[in-house]
Amino acid sequence: MNSDSHHQLFPRRFAFVWITCLVLLGGFLAACQPQAGSLALVVPDEQAEAVAEESLPAASEVTPLPTRPPYTPGELVEYTVQSGDTMPALAVRFNTSIEEIREANPIIPEDTTTLPPGMPMEIPIYYEPLWGTPYQIFPDNHYTNGPFQLGFDTSAFLNDKAGWMKDYVGYASGANRTGAEIVDLVGANFSVSPRLLLALIEY
Repeated sequence: MNSDSHHQLFPRRFAFVWITCLVLLGGFLAACQPQAGSLALVVPDEQAEAVAEESLPAASEVTPLPTRPPYTPGELVEYTVQSGDTMPALAVRFNTSIEEIREANPIIPEDTTTLPPGMPMEIPIYYEPLWGTPYQIFPDNHYTNGPFQLGFDTSAFLNDKAGWMKDYVGYASGANRTGAEIVDLVGANFSVSPRLLLALIEY
């Protein structure tokens, strides 16, 4: 091959490489274009953005506490019998009497002991805590001696406070124990938070 043919082939090879690169680049760019019906790389318009913002809850919004009706003493409330309910137990729970329950529910036989679950009833209510505030002072997991209490050292907590409890010694469960040990023992045996027990003792 002479020098003239070499100079003629190089530009052809160079042009072939460039054409190949342009074809590949065109293929990549075509693949990046959004397809019909696809959400990829689609920029929402102003109206769609406004609708999305309206659907989001405001940061200042809080869930309101559930309301409870202000029952008057002796008012009849609807109740569905639970498994194991008896007339004496319901009378104690609603601070009423068996006679008043029977008067409000004459279909209940005189010899009834345990009521059938699912039966609808009307019970005169006199027990104010049943319509008290639903506000929770602290979450339910603070009541029990569960995972929330891990790492709480009752003895160290009492030693850091003034008062008689840190120096108290008493006999409990077959041995003399400190106040902190008694609190931990009761908490473990009855699954009650030691923090709650200490708060009740302080109260």
